[in-house]
Amino acid sequence: MKQESKIQQEIFTYFHNRYPEYIIHSVPNGFSINIPNIIPARFHKEIRQAVAFSVKKTKQIGMMPGVSDLIIHLTNGRCVMVEVKNEKNDQDTAQKKIKAKMKAMNSNYILVRSLEDFQEQIKKFL
Repeated sequence: MKQESKIQQEIFTYFHNRYPEYIIHSVPNGFSINIPNIIPARFHKEIRQAVAFSVKKTKQIGMMPGVSDLIIHLTNGRCVMVEVKNEKNDQDTAQKKIKAKMKAMNSNYILVRSLEDFQEQIKKFL
């Protein structure tokens, strides 16, 4: 099973290369940390504290958990929010709330699970 980050990378590369007239970008809306084994355990606490500090600061300037992974900017001010999940994972509560808000505002929002799924769903907006 593919990791979501790999699917997102495939989507970004495909769309960026296929439709250079539009803008696609990621939204850094969360952090995860895997401390490599080569870093001695005595430093792990400080690394986790530094990450927690960074997360706090980015939330203060507008990072919002649940916002879609990618945003595509099209002509005439239109946008498509793209949430990427693999075939196993589902949206968490924050993502479901954002999706509901986007739909209530008549915004364009799609949930995709593969590059092929994305290619099919994005057609209706191009």
